[in-house]
Amino acid sequence: MKIGDKVSFVDEKREGKIISIDGDLLQVLVGDFIQTCSIYEVVVRQNSFTQAVGTMEVFSKDTKKEKLPNKKHVDLSNRVIDLHSSALPDRKNKIKGHDILLYQLETAQNSLQNARRKKISNITFIHGNGAGVLKQNLEEWLNSLDYVSYTDASYRLYGQGAIDVKIYNPK
Repeated sequence: MKIGDKVSFVDEKREGKIISIDGDLLQVLVGDFIQTCSIYEVVVRQNSFTQAVGTMEVFSKDTKKEKLPNKKHVDLSNRVIDLHSSALPDRKNKIKGHDILLYQLETAQNSLQNARRKKISNITFIHGNGAGVLKQNLEEWLNSLDYVSYTDASYRLYGQGAIDVKIYNPK
């Protein structure tokens, strides 16, 4: 995260722009107001949702880094995918209702396939706190897969709005 990045709040349908960073605390300009929050309460927004799916990461002191030959350090332990409908910047006015749900589920499926292909062991899907339709559909889909297990994500980091998925990759 850096000053000027556009961010979305994890459990709220708000977004803003980072105006200052002090350790784990951010000041985010939300409309005409400045809000102070933890770096764990926001997710950096990308210019396009598809780009964000492959690049969003959560960094914490407990995240283990693995060194890859001839590449930069890449966090292979966890990816965070924001499935909020507000995270669909290019399509939010073009698709509505059930089509948004289908797009969110397709994004989750593609993200899980990419994570499995890259041998990533965990992925967190941020579904938010709405009527629970997206969470219910995610859980039904995850229950049909024999190579994953899931639990509610950290309440401290995401409130009740996310699912942690453990991916069992073949050795």
